[in-house]
Amino acid sequence: MLHIRQWRSRSVFGIGEAMVEFAPLGGDTYRRGFAGDTLNTCWHMAQILGKHAHVGYFTKVGVDSFSDQLVAFIEASQMDAGRIVRDPERQLGLYVISLTGAERHFTYWRELSAARHMADDLACITEAIRDCGLIHVSGITLAVIGDRGRRHLLEALAQARSAGAVVSFDPNVRLRLWRDAAELRAATQDMLKVV
Repeated sequence: MLHIRQWRSRSVFGIGEAMVEFAPLGGDTYRRGFAGDTLNTCWHMAQILGKHAHVGYFTKVGVDSFSDQLVAFIEASQMDAGRIVRDPERQLGLYVISLTGAERHFTYWRELSAARHMADDLACITEAIRDCGLIHVSGITLAVIGDRGRRHLLEALAQARSAGAVVSFDPNVRLRLWRDAAELRAATQDMLKVV
């Protein structure tokens, strides 16, 4: 297991898609929250590591009220939201959880998600992860950012790794997010070169 003292800095950053979550409380009542695989990981790391590490999150959000609430949630969770980018043309993705007994089902609305464009600008993503000790990425991140975003993200991660960062990858395979298995396989193999 990698010990925090082995990182070149005590800075942990997740990269990914954070979304508005509506979870059922019973009847027609839902609770609004924020979630996403890499966001959840960073939230837990911030709670566990406390003042022993600087934990932050990089994504792209809109200028809508849900985006504002997400940034406030991240800051209230003792995470750095200072590298989050705003997109006035887009907003947060959203999903709703439905229950069949104890089984959860998810319905997504992410076509207008700003996070899909978080890696469109190579200089922006490179700067966002500069000086990070540990960078956490998932297969969902790779899937939602598309071909150009993946190229930029992989280049930025390779630069960060050559500067001493540790890159963590959770494949978190969701086949429906990919054009086909070949695209998934190729993107995962490319990612494994920088972890």
